Amino acid sequence: MTQFGRVSLGIGLIGVSAAVLAEDPIRVHKVNQDYLYADVSAGSFDADNGAEGNVTSVMVGYSGLFAEHWLVVADYEARFIRPDETTTEIYSFRPGVGYKWDLNDDWLIYSRARAGYLRTVTTEDDTDQQLSDSSDLIYGIDLGLSYSPIDKLELTALGELSRSDALDEESVKLRADYYVTRRFALGGFYSYRDAGEYTSNEGGISMRYAY
Repeated sequence: MTQFGRVSLGIGLIGVSAAVLAEDPIRVHKVNQDYLYADVSAGSFDADNGAEGNVTSVMVGYSGLFAEHWLVVADYEARFIRPDETTTEIYSFRPGVGYKWDLNDDWLIYSRARAGYLRTVTTEDDTDQQLSDSSDLIYGIDLGLSYSPIDKLELTALGELSRSDALDEESVKLRADYYVTRRFALGGFYSYRDAGEYTSNEGGISMRYAY
């Protein structure tokens, strides 16, 4: 191939690449529903019996649009509650489906139903003795409202109900996510959880990868 041919081929490849990028389906100006995410949070714990402590949580998950309005979702969470003398570890895996309503390009309402596995382990801090270990079915439903006021920024308010033999919980979460690149977002959130016998207030950070 001549030098002119190589240059022409290079220009052609650059042009094709630019056209593909221009048609990238990632919608930085709309609420995105196709992403992988990781959330890390920490906060305070208050029990009805007067016990206080701290709580930390790590969650990873997936959200994908498989039809015009239907979602496939899944999440795994490891949660650690530490009152004065014990530590309770709560692990859950919850796959599910969801449905979204596009109000316009900037506003979105969605709901997701999930069911899966819950394990709860409680140990005594001083002796590391295991006090309880149980496994249960967990199921729940949430309702969220998302808004994109400017390009790349998403604001979300989310309420959720979760039920199991070991844990009945209602929670509210407020979050903001900003796409620092076309596919990668950083965010922050606040969540309040009420499990009947205790409540928690948590703040956290989030990472998302849109695909």
